[in-house]
Amino acid sequence: MVDVGSNSVRLVVFDGAARSPAYFYNEKIMCALGAGMAETGHLSPVGRVRALSAMRRFSKLAQSMGLSELTVVATAAVRDASDGRDFCDEVQRETGLKIWVIDGEEEARLSAQGVLLGWPGAYGLVCDIGGSSMELAEISGGRVGKRVTSALGPLKLRDIKGGAKARQAQIKTVIEGLAEKMGAQRDRLFLVGGSWRAIARIDMVRRGYPLHVLHEYRMTPTSVRETVKHIQSSDHEELRKISGVSASRMAFGALRRRSPIAAGQDVQTQGYRDFQLRHPRGDAVRADAAAPT
Repeated sequence: MVDVGSNSVRLVVFDGAARSPAYFYNEKIMCALGAGMAETGHLSPVGRVRALSAMRRFSKLAQSMGLSELTVVATAAVRDASDGRDFCDEVQRETGLKIWVIDGEEEARLSAQGVLLGWPGAYGLVCDIGGSSMELAEISGGRVGKRVTSALGPLKLRDIKGGAKARQAQIKTVIEGLAEKMGAQRDRLFLVGGSWRAIARIDMVRRGYPLHVLHEYRMTPTSVRETVKHIQSSDHEELRKISGVSASRMAFGALRRRSPIAAGQDVQTQGYRDFQLRHPRGDAVRADAAAPT
């Protein structure tokens, strides 16, 4: 499966069909397709080049693995961009891969379904933050309930004119609208997506957590607030080394005064292991840059 997101394009190959399938290959390439969309309305030209290169690479990898099928799904950046359809057509011409563009509510449902596959008894609210959107979905009794989507993604927030005050005003307005649609939420909060994983990594370092496993890592509301304060007062470059992204300080710093996390909620992250390619010489090759094809 390939996930074409606003920040990255990821290939995950699963080891057969199961309720919670294991995977044996996982590669992510940072493309930033959604960068600058708030101003231009179309995909980043540089991001398109990188994403197309990534798709060529993934297509060849799938062929070499003998995969019978490769499902490709695109989310906020491609569905919102004026040239999203053109990009999908280009990918299909170049690689033969058809991209399925899903809407925000379907993205929310799939994120929530992923949590239920990992934890069948999970209940509460799933929050998935990608590059250009944030989805919320209720889960209870093994089913997905109400779900909504919004434009609260780091790339979208970064492009808002007017600085921190404008971002905070936008976040406040959107959060209030989401709260009205979803109603009061007092159960567990499950965090999905790269921005949340970045916050979890920073929280681990701040607390001196002895393990480096993000999957099922838990944070209390107090811990989240303290980590946000730590982000705001820390060196930006050091945070990038820890978290692996540069958007976390901006996006979550803006959420500081309007935290959607209610007192008493148990916060749990759903993480994925980032894959590192191994060169025949034994060198580790970072999988965050599109390799030439």
